[in-house]
Amino acid sequence: LASVIAGVLMAAAYFTKQEAVFFFPLPLLWLFLIHKRQAVVCAAVLAGLLALGTVALQISSHGWYSYYVYAMPRAKGQYFGYLRVLAAFPTELLKYWGVAAMIVGMFLALVRGRAFLLKADEGLWTLALLSAVIQACAHRGDQMSGNNVLHPLCVMIAIYLPYAVWRTAHERHALARVFEWGVVVQLVVFLADPRWQPMLLPSAAERARGDRFIAYLRAMPGDVVIAAHGFLGPLAGKRTHTH
Repeated sequence: LASVIAGVLMAAAYFTKQEAVFFFPLPLLWLFLIHKRQAVVCAAVLAGLLALGTVALQISSHGWYSYYVYAMPRAKGQYFGYLRVLAAFPTELLKYWGVAAMIVGMFLALVRGRAFLLKADEGLWTLALLSAVIQACAHRGDQMSGNNVLHPLCVMIAIYLPYAVWRTAHERHALARVFEWGVVVQLVVFLADPRWQPMLLPSAAERARGDRFIAYLRAMPGDVVIAAHGFLGPLAGKRTHTH
């Protein structure tokens, strides 16, 4: 039952945002190492739902689904930059989560070390975190990439970071205090970073500009198409290309 539910959740994630495919291989690999039959069941449910959902959406959208989800990304793929992918880890990921990444790395190397169990829950979370890193870096190859691609990474870090600190407090007490102060430093960086980083903690002025923009859209007659930003129009009560 858990394997079936996992397949359903993965399928729901894919139809929400197709980049969820980055989170399929490694967790499924972990499940395969634990229980091959459950991994096959999960993969079969996922594949079946993806096929059924694609057909249903293709029919209901009169063919626009495959164009918008597959044809457009393939056409835009010619501008994909592999150097941007390689540069994403130091310039993007570490810029936001540098302290947290250091803590998790030290936890895996100095605290768990040879005791690390890939087949245990910590192995699953580690592979999920690695999937989030790969997803964020891969998306940076797209010239239209935005900071919203960091959201899965933020979720994984928010789960793994306190786990690492808690586990260290039980296994390496002296190192735990260093980790605890590291968490404080990471939070302080988010709250008082001298660099301007959009989409983290927007100022009152930025929120006011956003409100004015939504009001401007709401006052426009008819529907609105904003390329690559299908979520903005519905905030103003407009239909967009995503419909």
